[in-house]
Amino acid sequence: MKTLLVRTHMVAMIAMLGGGVAAAQAQTMTGYVVDSTNTLVMDGYGNCIRTGSWTPDLAIVECDPDLVKTAQTPPPVERPVAPAPRAAPAPAPAPVPAPVLLSIESDTLFAFDSAVIRAEGKRDLDRQVVRVMRQQPRIEMITITGYTDRIGSSTYNMKLSQQRADAVRAYLIEQGVSAGRIETKGMGSANPVVSCDTVRGEVSGRNKALVDCLRPNRRVEVEIKTQR
Repeated sequence: MKTLLVRTHMVAMIAMLGGGVAAAQAQTMTGYVVDSTNTLVMDGYGNCIRTGSWTPDLAIVECDPDLVKTAQTPPPVERPVAPAPRAAPAPAPAPVPAPVLLSIESDTLFAFDSAVIRAEGKRDLDRQVVRVMRQQPRIEMITITGYTDRIGSSTYNMKLSQQRADAVRAYLIEQGVSAGRIETKGMGSANPVVSCDTVRGEVSGRNKALVDCLRPNRRVEVEIKTQR
């Protein structure tokens, strides 16, 4: 009888010890409860059991993946966007050559009140105009403008200035200039260089002082335009 009691008591003691061991087997992972095999202990809904010391910094991916992603994934690094390459600047347009403007006194080219070029006038055209034209690589247009002084009627002066411009044109064509590149115009007494208002006497060719004073107004201008 004593043996039975002793055995019964021993069984009871073993059972109590076994329960204590089972309870001791439930351990805690930092922030989460785990069992003796270090396996996470889940509640009835399949969620990890957090300990009282749990903080978001202790979150693990098995239990709180959203918190781990937020805490561990570094924000994307914004790489500087390379600036778009600049387009090469358009080449500057070639400068337009300035026209060459030559002015020859009509008295050098013609006798007074005449539109026939004198021999001396042809030499002046060769020296002042033809030589310059031959130095130009590509002539685009030649404009010949005739002027007179204010002596005489405006109709007569317009006609005489045109005749003188045409005479110079004919001579340049003889020197090899293409007729299609020469244009002429008569301007009469327009655009005077001097006024000679202080010269007394009648306004006629007989007033030598006035004729001499107005000499710069009697002229032929040759404008040479070249291509780029």
